[in-house]
Amino acid sequence: MKILVLDEWVPFPLNTGKKLRTYNLMKRLASHHSIDYLCYSSQEVDREAISHMKSIGISVIPVYNQIIKNGISYWFKILINIFQLQPFAVKNHFSKIFKDKFINLIQKKNYDILWCEWTPYAEFLRDLEGKIKILSSHNVEALAWKRFTTIQKNPFKKIIGYLQWKKMFKFEKNSCLNFTHIFAVSENDRDLFKEWYGCQNITVIPNGVDVDYFTPMIAHKDPYNIIFSASMDAFVNQDAVDFFILEILPKVKKLIPNATFTIVGKDPPRKILKYKKIHGVEITGTVPDVRPFLAKAGLVIVPIRIGGGSRLKILEAFSMSKPVISTLMGAEGLLVENGENILLAQDNDQLIGQILRVMSNDNLAQALGENGRKLVANKYSWEIIASDLLNKINEIEIGLNV
Repeated sequence: MKILVLDEWVPFPLNTGKKLRTYNLMKRLASHHSIDYLCYSSQEVDREAISHMKSIGISVIPVYNQIIKNGISYWFKILINIFQLQPFAVKNHFSKIFKDKFINLIQKKNYDILWCEWTPYAEFLRDLEGKIKILSSHNVEALAWKRFTTIQKNPFKKIIGYLQWKKMFKFEKNSCLNFTHIFAVSENDRDLFKEWYGCQNITVIPNGVDVDYFTPMIAHKDPYNIIFSASMDAFVNQDAVDFFILEILPKVKKLIPNATFTIVGKDPPRKILKYKKIHGVEITGTVPDVRPFLAKAGLVIVPIRIGGGSRLKILEAFSMSKPVISTLMGAEGLLVENGENILLAQDNDQLIGQILRVMSNDNLAQALGENGRKLVANKYSWEIIASDLLNKINEIEIGLNV
């Protein structure tokens, strides 16, 4: 089949959770189907990435029109969006040049499937009929904004979050019903699509991990080093760092002075970089390989308070046999068992207590790591997940052709 994918960027290099999922599934999909990939791009930055995608059988059609994600212009657009009907993510990613390129492609080529790799790109498919349309949802976007609004103390941010939540809810509901099928990353997300939007044709295709790449490594482990690995340009992860450093780490260090915290992830903003001043806090920014940092750490923390979907960062830690401690929301969507392969916390005191348990009990840390590795090997290998995806796509095609 011929598939046209719409996305915000080239899914390579693999420096975000979204790119990891997209790349690993698209790479395997390209072995069986013809894929064109329409996305925004920077000619200088993405030349190597586009070449790499071609080597795995995916033809990238770049739209050279960078999306503004920071600076004065960015914040001005957020303020203007208060008076607009569509959510900011949709307005910020929509452009006439992208729309024109998309229309030109579907007029030239007879695609069997039009595939949105992120919900805001559903806007480009809104008026199209007679095609198989698939949404690959990385999370329920409105849920992230609802949770963002709930935890905000700043009145201005609370208002912005509330408006984005309501706008995104309306946009998702109108858009999702327009798709032939939706792929959700978790059963939680699938249930929300049904409950909130009335969607029916939904299949759970969970996040995964390359179990041959993320393997246990022999390294000098620091039992008191806590690591959080995530894309630091995402507000969900920025909030997690703020929460952990301001509310959890000081109490941990009071009891265990040797405790340190390492933040690994691309593009940390200024408000995150300021934490470098705190003794025992390390912020790496982009790294070529996260595995040495994971190997060194005594435990992996996932202090997520907002967002949806499921966490690739947990699967990578599991695959390297690292003990993981998470908020309930941080491990949401994964088939984990508290006390067996992960330690979960309902509140701040529990989170602190779980950290102290792992730091003071090598046997517990080892057992959690070994059980986590078994879980991903059996259920979360990309090979297993991609096979399920391919089977479902074939079912969709057969069902519509009967």
